[in-house]
Amino acid sequence: MDVSEKIHEQLKKSGVTLAASLPDDWVAPLIDRIAADNTMRHVRVAREAEAVAICSGAFFGGVRSVALMGATGLLTCTGELATLNLRHQIPVFLIVSQRGSIDDHRIYQEVQGRRTIPLLQAYDFPYHIVNKPDEIPTIPDAYETCRRILRECVALLRPGTPGSALFERALEVASEAGHADRFMGAGEGRVKFVGHCIGLELNEPPYLAKGYGEPLEIGNVVAIEPKLAFTGLGAVGIENSYLIGPDGPVQLTGATEEPVVA
Repeated sequence: MDVSEKIHEQLKKSGVTLAASLPDDWVAPLIDRIAADNTMRHVRVAREAEAVAICSGAFFGGVRSVALMGATGLLTCTGELATLNLRHQIPVFLIVSQRGSIDDHRIYQEVQGRRTIPLLQAYDFPYHIVNKPDEIPTIPDAYETCRRILRECVALLRPGTPGSALFERALEVASEAGHADRFMGAGEGRVKFVGHCIGLELNEPPYLAKGYGEPLEIGNVVAIEPKLAFTGLGAVGIENSYLIGPDGPVQLTGATEEPVVA
């Protein structure tokens, strides 16, 4: 099984049914495989920004999608990603070739190799670099763990629950899945919280943090944001916001939890 076949398999496993693409020779075999799959709708675009727009719209229809492009294409649509997806918190899943690496003999790709990752970091785009074929299955597994953490935390969103209870349960779920050492960071960069309340400030108490005993109340707006960090690769995570109402939590963000990966 070659790399494109493995990625295609994991996309299907993750429930992706729509793909929008603009060819790059490194992702062309994957695009060809998707185009031949009658269980996935494939849309060819003329500009990479169109792929971003199609997949953003698919999110609102509850459809899991992927945009495929080269590194140059990613650089050309950072404006759309910033003003549409970051500004309005619309998730979009991208697969992008990492051009300009030491094994890329096209000299004109050198700038992309030096600038793509720093640009993603500057925009604070979540990304996960896959360097080896055996790393391909880590994305669905890590992502599904984050989704389970989110669901478990939502079940605890009720008045009187201390913020520490959500953190402790989140850590338990991560540990059960074998991701305890990746939960909310790696090494010295790990943090001991899984979310916070939102008000006049972006981060307000009660905090969903280790040892934080202040209880949740009706009317709190809570952001839950579990993440798993892979040293040298990047991070996988999910975030949703909820209002604690008299009848339970009400989700305020998107209808699905489609991943954002570049």
